[in-house]
Amino acid sequence: MGLFVLLTLIVNYVFDIKVSKSTIACDQELMSMNHRITYLNGIMFDYESMKDMPFYNASSFFKSQFIKLQQAWLSVLTQRETRLYQYAQISIIIDVIRIAVVFFVAVWRFRQGLLQISDFLLFTAAIEQMTTAVWNVLGSAKQLYRFSSMYESVAEYENLPSENDMSLINNYRPIPNYIHNITFENVTFIYPNQKTPALEKVSFTITGDETVAIVGENGAGKSTLVSLLLRLYEPTSGCILMNGHNVNEYHLEEYRQCFSTVFQDFNMYALTVGENITFSNQIDTVWENLRIIGLDSKIRSLPKGLNMPYTQMFEKDGIRFSGGEEQKLAICRGLSRENAKIIIMDEPTSNIDPISEFDFNNMICTNSQKKQTIFISHRFSTTQFCDKILVFDNAHLVETGSHNTLMKKDNGLYQKLYKMQVAFYQLNKSTIIGEDKK
Repeated sequence: MGLFVLLTLIVNYVFDIKVSKSTIACDQELMSMNHRITYLNGIMFDYESMKDMPFYNASSFFKSQFIKLQQAWLSVLTQRETRLYQYAQISIIIDVIRIAVVFFVAVWRFRQGLLQISDFLLFTAAIEQMTTAVWNVLGSAKQLYRFSSMYESVAEYENLPSENDMSLINNYRPIPNYIHNITFENVTFIYPNQKTPALEKVSFTITGDETVAIVGENGAGKSTLVSLLLRLYEPTSGCILMNGHNVNEYHLEEYRQCFSTVFQDFNMYALTVGENITFSNQIDTVWENLRIIGLDSKIRSLPKGLNMPYTQMFEKDGIRFSGGEEQKLAICRGLSRENAKIIIMDEPTSNIDPISEFDFNNMICTNSQKKQTIFISHRFSTTQFCDKILVFDNAHLVETGSHNTLMKKDNGLYQKLYKMQVAFYQLNKSTIIGEDKK
């Protein structure tokens, strides 16, 4: 009887493991679907995303995709619950068979006179205790199996270095008061799941008193370079040095405080105008930067000034700026980081009109001695006043020098790009078409 009970429990355990495998697979699939459902739900109710939808019939497309994904999610969930229900039924049947056989044997032996009534009760109680004990052991093994499927990812997460733990700051090199130079030494970077390098064997040095422009065609590696400098990624090979030391020797959070970054895809928030600049209540220091960037008159004209709510998400009297004005606000945000030692601007004049661009360039020339400034730019009007220009092509640094130096380089990439852009300002349409035909 002991062997019979053990056999039924093992059969039950095998079914349980099989169902656990199926349940884990379904849970992983449901998790992936939940991410997509959350994304689509956010897209359909996001104000910025909805602006394009009416012109491309995108709303009906996203709605159909959302419904299909929900139906697929429900199908997987139904499959998961059906298997659990089927296993529960099988488990109950096996339990009933085990109990029935145990009592049948006990009754049969009692009728044969081989068991007294006291022994009958002892026999059935012993079998029940054995069943409970063995199933507890098998149940623990089942739990270990379920948890082991998640252990690897959890262990990997727990072993990640806690770069933001300020208690570890004494283990790192102190941030210098002045950044004398930044050096890329033979840096190569390949994005995950990609084979072609986004940057390949890039080497250069920029000093603390230089204003630097990074130029090149789309996909040349400009934004990747900045991401590596900000330690958003780690180089695949090579190293980045600050004042002669590997940047990984500095605490990550302190290191990033050295930079004030204005990304091309900057964000504006449903806060006040002032909070969108400083993210704090200390807003008096920003007026000079607003004047420099040419937004002070605009904001002074607002009913609540810097305390004016931005967007109508929470306040009906909220305001929205034009794309160019938002970009100026983002630039002011970058300039207001007083403790930053380096300002990085990604296409800072892409949405700004020519007059504002001229004023912006003058402002950078005037203030370039205060902080090191790095530009990513396609607008060569911005690059002319820079001390150094880094020209990238197909993941490689191909040219380095000032505007005048690079313009003297025959058949240089910078010279070619500059002339192509300037041509549209110097030639009329018919001349350009004629030149193209020739």
